[in-house]
Amino acid sequence: MENLLTSHQVAKLLNVWPHTLRRWEKEGKLKPLRTPGGHRRYNESQVMALIGEQEVAACENNS
Repeated sequence: MENLLTSHQVAKLLNVWPHTLRRWEKEGKLKPLRTPGGHRRYNESQVMALIGEQEVAACENNS
């Protein structure tokens, strides 16, 4: 089973506010799972892929 991360863990990894994650959810950039209590959980692989995209974009902007 894949590791699931909380909104706060993901926000810290991506260096963004949790509100940004909710906006990205609305935009379709991230798709969280929901716990029975309604809390968001993110697949670690999806988050790592997004980190990779951000690193590529940062490199392209610095070129």
